[in-house]
Amino acid sequence: MKGNKHIISFGAFAICILVVLGAYFIFYPSEKNKEVEAIVQDEFSMDNYNLMQTDTFMHLIKKKYGESAVVKKNSRNVKVNITGANMKTQDFFNGNNRLLEFKMEEHGFEIKHAKNSNSVSAQFKREDDGVIVPNDVLINLAK
Repeated sequence: MKGNKHIISFGAFAICILVVLGAYFIFYPSEKNKEVEAIVQDEFSMDNYNLMQTDTFMHLIKKKYGESAVVKKNSRNVKVNITGANMKTQDFFNGNNRLLEFKMEEHGFEIKHAKNSNSVSAQFKREDDGVIVPNDVLINLAK
């Protein structure tokens, strides 16, 4: 009789452990089953640029950079060259190095920054009597 009590106690203890283990595997997902969040790179869209009047854009650049900026326009684009403006050249694109990866054919502008000489060479496509300007460029021009 005494042996039966130990067997029943051991059996009850074993059932409790099985229930706890079962609950753990059912309610706590393992690392293998966790869904991995995909890193989504923001696409450059209409929220990231403005279509600005060409003459206004040129005026803002001249006002901000003065003699350091050479701005020329033709029927297809506006070309901007800024030299001798020290660290202000990096301010031109608000320090957003990702903008330097964008190309004229895909996004309507192209910015090249030469860190060693602190110069910027940029082109902006003219479209519908305006020019495509990224918001990061406008931030510092509007100050």
